[in-house]
Amino acid sequence: MDTSTKWVCEVLRLAQSGEGIALLEGRALFIPGAFPQERVWVSKPNGQNGQQRAKLLKIIEPSKARRTPPCPHFERCGGCDWMAMEEERQREFKQSLMLSTLERMGKIPPSSYELHPMAADACVLGYRRRARLGRAGKRLGFHLKNSAACTAIDFCPVLVPALQHLPGAFCEAWGEAMEDLEELELLEGQGEIAIGLRLKSKLQEKHIKLAKRTREALGIAGLWLQGRCGKSKEEGKVCLRDWGFAYMHPGVFAQANGPMNIQLLRTLIAWLKALVENLSELSVLELFSGNGNFTWAVARLVRELWAIESDNLALSLAQKMWFERTRTLHSLAASNTRQQPNPSAVRFIVGNAAHVVKGLIQEAKRFDCIVLDPPRQGAAGIGRWSKQLGAQYVFYISCNPSSLARDAAELQQEGFSPIRLQLFDFFPQTHHIESLMAFVFNPPAA
Repeated sequence: MDTSTKWVCEVLRLAQSGEGIALLEGRALFIPGAFPQERVWVSKPNGQNGQQRAKLLKIIEPSKARRTPPCPHFERCGGCDWMAMEEERQREFKQSLMLSTLERMGKIPPSSYELHPMAADACVLGYRRRARLGRAGKRLGFHLKNSAACTAIDFCPVLVPALQHLPGAFCEAWGEAMEDLEELELLEGQGEIAIGLRLKSKLQEKHIKLAKRTREALGIAGLWLQGRCGKSKEEGKVCLRDWGFAYMHPGVFAQANGPMNIQLLRTLIAWLKALVENLSELSVLELFSGNGNFTWAVARLVRELWAIESDNLALSLAQKMWFERTRTLHSLAASNTRQQPNPSAVRFIVGNAAHVVKGLIQEAKRFDCIVLDPPRQGAAGIGRWSKQLGAQYVFYISCNPSSLARDAAELQQEGFSPIRLQLFDFFPQTHHIESLMAFVFNPPAA
């Protein structure tokens, strides 16, 4: 090995990105795939956005947490960056990264809130019910490590069993039309499968006919096709139930881990009941409400809920579930005089969260509680919004420790104290982590 362009490094810790960090000439060096307490050979560093990164070439002394990855695609696929690490250590590092990020970026030490044990499921492979794949030639696959290009994968052990062989099977069924495909979305719900296709070209009659043949050949519920100009077409059933509290669609975001999503939902409801007084009189604002993942479960407990979402299709799924469940309650009430429909009223608003909130503030609208589940970039402004809307409680679901730390700091500056935090291991084999953090408004003493 030519040592003139390669270095030996001692990996000290993990970055929030999941990469190993070493020191080279006094500067932090990010090494994808390296773990703490490892001695490694790395390539000549290259600079990106002011950071030094190097390619892992050889592990001289492995970490005790390192194992043989349980997937033949690990070396080239970029989907599961921590698969070479034992699950117990994955969870330890995830919690450490979350707590250190909150303290370093948000100035919120662990002593300022109650930390609940991390929630995890025994299923660490075969758990992912939703996945997006790109095209790799005439096959499907996931992104290569540190690349925008995709590597062909016909089988993925992280997908739920019903989806594991579909990447390869779909390519065989779609045939030469693979050249028209940009990306594919796999979705499983209660044993049914729907596939979403985004095409590089306009939606044509040949695609519609092929979708019907593919649905029959694969034995799936349905396909949703979207052409380049936005025109879409459904073949079969593409709206799937998510255990009775939401609908899913291959064109709309849904949590990838079904059992963990149920744990998160139950925890949110339990915290609402434990922390909030007079819950049935509560007025709730739900931001980034999506397909209604939390909407029905929260709304049935409170007086009023306003759900804000920018995606029309996602909001229509939430409305569909709400109307169905409301009809069910009225039907029960008609057959049983002791069973009354919940008086909770839900208002669905399509729009950008920041713009809608600005309008609500101008109208002097008040809410007792805010529930939000923003995308990875978080919800900058949530502290100011919460205070101006008169909220007493904020329940923040996050998939990104950095944006949570930033927003938690803003909430704290506006008088909201963090009181509870729980992590949820939605994504075994990766560095990603889901969390729920609760805040209560404590105005400064006069």
